[in-house]
Amino acid sequence: PVQRMQLLPSLSLTWERAADRPEFSRFIDWTRRYRGTPIAEQKALEAQGIQLAQARRAALAELIKGDPQHAIELTVPFGVRQELPKSVENLLEERINTRGDLMVIGAIPLPGRENEIAPISWSTKLGDTTYDAYPFGWWLDHIISTYNVPMNGIALTDNSGRGILALSPHPVRLPDDLEEAAHLESKALGPLCSVSGNLATSRNEKTIIDVGGVAQFTCGLDHAVILDAQLIEAASAPNGPATTGGPPLVGYDNYTTGRKRFLIMRPGFSDVTNTMADSQVAGHFNSFSNNMYEMSYGKLIFAGLGQGSDATPIMRLPGIAANYDNTGLGKLYNTCRDVAQTNYGFNLNQYDFFYVVTGGQPAAGYAGLGFVRGVGFHLANGYFGAGTASHEYGHNLGLNHANFWSTLGKTIIGTGNSIEYGDNNDPMGAAGASPQHYGSRYKNYLSWISDADIVTVTNGNSGTFRLYSLDVTDVPGSLRGLRIARNTSQNYWVQFRQRFTSPSMQNGVQLLWTGNGNQSSLLLDTRLDDTSNDNALLIGRTFSDKTLGLHITPIGKGHTYPESMDVVVNIGAFPANQPPVCVVAASAINAGPGQIIAFSATATDPNGDALAYYWEFADGGNSVSNSPATTHSFASAGEYIVQCIVSDMKGGTARDSVLVRVGSPATF
Repeated sequence: PVQRMQLLPSLSLTWERAADRPEFSRFIDWTRRYRGTPIAEQKALEAQGIQLAQARRAALAELIKGDPQHAIELTVPFGVRQELPKSVENLLEERINTRGDLMVIGAIPLPGRENEIAPISWSTKLGDTTYDAYPFGWWLDHIISTYNVPMNGIALTDNSGRGILALSPHPVRLPDDLEEAAHLESKALGPLCSVSGNLATSRNEKTIIDVGGVAQFTCGLDHAVILDAQLIEAASAPNGPATTGGPPLVGYDNYTTGRKRFLIMRPGFSDVTNTMADSQVAGHFNSFSNNMYEMSYGKLIFAGLGQGSDATPIMRLPGIAANYDNTGLGKLYNTCRDVAQTNYGFNLNQYDFFYVVTGGQPAAGYAGLGFVRGVGFHLANGYFGAGTASHEYGHNLGLNHANFWSTLGKTIIGTGNSIEYGDNNDPMGAAGASPQHYGSRYKNYLSWISDADIVTVTNGNSGTFRLYSLDVTDVPGSLRGLRIARNTSQNYWVQFRQRFTSPSMQNGVQLLWTGNGNQSSLLLDTRLDDTSNDNALLIGRTFSDKTLGLHITPIGKGHTYPESMDVVVNIGAFPANQPPVCVVAASAINAGPGQIIAFSATATDPNGDALAYYWEFADGGNSVSNSPATTHSFASAGEYIVQCIVSDMKGGTARDSVLVRVGSPATF
């Protein structure tokens, strides 16, 4: 649930809080002097006001990008604006109170240029102006395009007509001051409270508000807060058709399943043609189509080229290529749609999705760009592979990025950083084709894996679960994900992959942190290698989050088709639990390179609990047998500490080791 925040305070109380920002404080001082000067003498102050307003405008542009909440708090109130000369007022921010579509855009940067483009950005078109939006509050937890929602904020535009918008999380806006309150009351549609339906004067607490550019009454400030919370809940609903004007949300339509028709748009210009060649179209679309068919278990099918999907010829767009630099989902995308329909006769109503493909021109600082839960993406700089296409189309379907939680190999769940695109197993991370597959949380979000095939584990249903691979085939009734609540907004997620052939991926389960909606997933570093490659919790090894009393242990493969892994999940305090004890022995502690050595662990548990066994051989090798007995050989001379970790799968562990000397080591 979205936190029900109180409304931001009136601007009459906040706009002068800029003592540490000279561009703002100097302008505030000037407005005081100007408003306190007799009208006949104000003209002499106007030139200075223009200069100060220009400096303030430049500072405000930076503040909108860096701290949009404070930028809104420093907005010049309605009553003050009314007293300023037009030459100064025209340099101030524009108040935005309207309804519109807030489009979330996901990007893949070019290699080596990761700092040049935001992984996730927001954009909206209001009237004829496109704005780069900078939201705060709950917007940042709702990374999905939202349609026909009330927008409240401030904006600036540059000479090119491009704008920047600081977007408040509150759809309900209180008037700036008494002057605006009177102005809004004169425009209100009726005398009734928008929440209770009673007369706004019924409690003698009549409150005037602005919602999406419409003046309304409530019968008290508390009802304004309630209305604000209701509108936030509607706009941020993760699983319902809360708004109109865009694709219905997951679970209420076939937006993510069924047969889809695509139009590939190939632009050309008077000075250059730099797009996908005729000879590339069929191969690109077939590999893209096959990749999505495989990942969706055949639940998402692309209409073939000429059979519902089409590629345009290389279309001549107005102007030169440079006119479209870095406008992939703006001017370039929109012009391609218009030209395809108007000049080349394509009926846009016959297609479900559209995308633009370009080479090195027009310039773009990314490989791909796509709307998150919105139709349209751009493949740029010749990145026409199925992986890049599946990443950007994944954004269209509603997915966020697949990240990696890096602690520099020090801890699994301790202090660290989210590495954007860091999950190399998922196209929403590394943007690759098969064997990469969207994770099972994302497939569940897209309705490719049903809720019936996901289990939420609590302390009431702890036990052993047979988890089937997420990336081979779909067998209804086969469990593909385990979810354990970490807190109100984040879950542990357990999944099993089999398309990667590395030892850990073949013999372990992955642990992730995932949200309740489409928030970015975070792959956890269970091997403490500080990489997502070959990173899984191996058979016989227990992961414990002792704060939650959570313990996860894969204990062995099921030898089924698709392959499965049996996973023990125990949740609870287990106050009487005592750890096991173990002793490790080896058949030889002096051996030659390549000689097979037998190892054994003799273990007992005071509580009589079942035990899991995990061996580490100090040469990079690990066991996958969950057995107290194992064998191993060492390829080169050295001294190796062979360790067995015995777990009771409830948080109790025992360790013992033996030192094996192989050959004649040159080092000590």
